[in-house]
Amino acid sequence: MQRIDWDKKILNVLPLYSVIPLAASLLFNFFTYFCTRPLTNLLPHYDISIGLDYKIPFIPAWMIIYVLAFPIWALGYIMIGREDRDTVFRIMTAELIAKFICLIFFFAMPTAMPADLTVTHISGHGFIGFLSNIVYGADQPNNLFPSIHCLESWMIFRATFSCKRLFKSKTAVVSYQIFLFVAAILVFASTVLVNQHLFLDIIGGIVVVEIGLIVSKKLRTGRIYHALMRKLEKHEE
Repeated sequence: MQRIDWDKKILNVLPLYSVIPLAASLLFNFFTYFCTRPLTNLLPHYDISIGLDYKIPFIPAWMIIYVLAFPIWALGYIMIGREDRDTVFRIMTAELIAKFICLIFFFAMPTAMPADLTVTHISGHGFIGFLSNIVYGADQPNNLFPSIHCLESWMIFRATFSCKRLFKSKTAVVSYQIFLFVAAILVFASTVLVNQHLFLDIIGGIVVVEIGLIVSKKLRTGRIYHALMRKLEKHEE
């Protein structure tokens, strides 16, 4: 049986060894955010709003930034996936650790948007209204803390400091880091300006990323994916 060539690139974009970690994170994200809701909806929810949340204006136009976060994450994780095995495995297990912490909070301390800050429908705003109503219809204002929107945006920014193959030019690397940092700040702002999250949700998203990165580095959790690859290679022999 032919041995798997893990270094082979898919459409010249991603090495094969990146596919399993990226797919695992995508599936775990879906499970954490959507599949837990039938259970967490049955639990009492907490209001962790603070005074600042009531002073932040509601600006529907920021929904564009909120939605643009998705292609930015895709770009960020593709760039991470182009790195060497050790870097990819360490960062992607850090992402899973951060997401697992979110899962714990969703069950142990489920949160919801207070009624006077909840927005479920926008009328008379054209494309922005249309876009917003799609998001409000699909994304209920609960399971807020920590914010996964903020988690993903901060993770792809923080990962740039571990990546060595991003660009050949130092200037290009710094420019990319600045771009992702600005993008993260804009995404943070969008989550509260469209009333999909509270201020503390932003802080939570950042903190779980930092915890995930520390734990992954200290415990060398990337070894999990290395072991999996070895087992798959052995199975193919």
